[in-house]
Amino acid sequence: MVAFMYFEQNCQALLGTHPQHVATVAQLQAVSPITEFELSPCPDGGYTLLYRGVALHDPQGPLQEAETVIAQQATLMPDRVHVVLGVGLGYLLEALSQKSPGQIVIYEPDRALLRFVLENVDLAHLLGLARVALFCEQQDFLVFLRKKLYSQYKLDILTLRGCAALFADEVQPLMEQITRMELFRVQDFKTGQHFHQKWIQQFFGNAPHFAAMATLDGLADGFTDKPALVISRGPSLDAALPHILALADSVVLIAVGGALHRLHDYGITPDFALFYDANGMMEQVHGLPDSYLNQITFVMSPFTQPAVFDLPSRGKFLMLAQNNTQFVDFLDAAFQRKHRRLGGGGTVSIIGFQMAQLMGCSPIVLVGQDLAFPHNQVYAGGVAMRLNDKGQLDLEASETLYTAPYDLTTVSGQDGQPLPTLQSYQSFLIHLEELAALNAKSDCPAQLWNASLGGAHIEGFPLLDLGTWVGQRTAWKQSHALPQPPAWTAEEQQRRAKSLSKAIQDLQVELVGHIRFLREQGRVAGRNQADFRKLAQLTLGVNQAIYTRFAESPFAAYLLIHEMRLYREQFQETLPLPDGPLKAQKVIKSFCQSAADFLEQQILPFLRKASQQYSASVQDDPAGSALPAGSAITDSPAQVS
Repeated sequence: MVAFMYFEQNCQALLGTHPQHVATVAQLQAVSPITEFELSPCPDGGYTLLYRGVALHDPQGPLQEAETVIAQQATLMPDRVHVVLGVGLGYLLEALSQKSPGQIVIYEPDRALLRFVLENVDLAHLLGLARVALFCEQQDFLVFLRKKLYSQYKLDILTLRGCAALFADEVQPLMEQITRMELFRVQDFKTGQHFHQKWIQQFFGNAPHFAAMATLDGLADGFTDKPALVISRGPSLDAALPHILALADSVVLIAVGGALHRLHDYGITPDFALFYDANGMMEQVHGLPDSYLNQITFVMSPFTQPAVFDLPSRGKFLMLAQNNTQFVDFLDAAFQRKHRRLGGGGTVSIIGFQMAQLMGCSPIVLVGQDLAFPHNQVYAGGVAMRLNDKGQLDLEASETLYTAPYDLTTVSGQDGQPLPTLQSYQSFLIHLEELAALNAKSDCPAQLWNASLGGAHIEGFPLLDLGTWVGQRTAWKQSHALPQPPAWTAEEQQRRAKSLSKAIQDLQVELVGHIRFLREQGRVAGRNQADFRKLAQLTLGVNQAIYTRFAESPFAAYLLIHEMRLYREQFQETLPLPDGPLKAQKVIKSFCQSAADFLEQQILPFLRKASQQYSASVQDDPAGSALPAGSAITDSPAQVS
């Protein structure tokens, strides 16, 4: 086996699949393979490799060992991601690829060992599969795995005994990170389940504004090498306020909506304010004078509370994110252009960071991003922790604070001390650390700093006392004014309004067709069949028809995401029916009824209302001036020196 050198063909196979393999191959090319090893034949025809005092495979039967691990640790389904810790000599990978239609993600942290294996074992036929990914860098591996988790795949963790022993120091903390990722995914899924209908309702309710709004494409590279402060409402914001005021003319100020009251009270006007959540937006601006808001450019999610779209502002931008792909695709098709997508995130502060990156800002500084409750303070302005009888954070709501009960945990502080925090904040912290790692690997990485002193430790963001910047930064805003978004012509606004109106009407027609299809399939699936074999064929045919229909209509499938998820858990289009066709028949009938009812009763009314709003606007003012006021801006980049 060691007489042949397979490194180049294995690398070519990797390069032909996932883009991230470019970095993996580059890392492997930079190391030398191991030279001290012992390769021994085994009774079943395989080999074992003795490396660093550990036999990576069972000396008595490495082929049988792989079969046993798969039987004990894997569920062989298309919706699985099989995480293989340690590539070994490839026996586990080979057997798994033959037995399971699922995704396979290999993590091999020992680059010298991996180089040796790829030199001496022909794995090209496996590494060239689109469903196989290979990583030797932990951060890249976790980022990739996170995307798979959030695409509703389920995880298996497989490892050979020898590989587990070799990586003993790394396996336990890695497993803890994977477990946390799974918990965060479940948490985010429950959040999505709770807000799904509200997001849909508010997207289509806000839709009449979209024709007159630019996206963040208009700010791309508009502030190259200008410092930016991403300002959140954490407890450390209070100490930073005098420094922010002193630096206001020399940095771009990007504030989340919740920080506006503290900034206003201190005489600070941010350049941008971000509004992202579905609830609680009006509390963030309650009582702020129009004269103040008119100096601020708003950046808003298309799903956010509709009243924010009607507020006075200096201008308004629409923020589109990857985690809303189906909706962004809908707008792309409606306006016949490809819109830039941010990576999304569970907190608006992550949007602020990505926005600063998009604008070309450097350095980027987090301010008030505590992600914890130092000294038992929850928010700036002296908002202290208050717990209910279940031990949850349960603050009292007010005109400027929207709240609900949240579960608590702890996180590591900047001095290593445990700090109380929300469970959701842990996922935000991990996301920021991932973004910092990706930034460090980019061609032109921005400098990153964390001025949220006393809060959680965020890897990749060195601490900065913002006071050391005062007097050290060149003021530039007086001579290079922030871009004022110019208005589109009335004709262009009207053209976009008609285009979006037609897209909404077309979607109505499409969904009516889906409703009819679902009801018909429900009737077909419900037909009684005395012949058990014919019933099985009928049920399989309906199942396949449903999969095909919604594979070709991703937006409709997304609208039905929670109904579809339950359906997919019981059906795989390529596998046998669950517990026989009789049970499958009931599942299909139930799904068809609930999905058709959801589209008809919960989605179509939003679309009809949006269409009526558009129709009224076009009829009342053919020139287009009846479109939402104060938000007509262009997509052309606004440059500053």
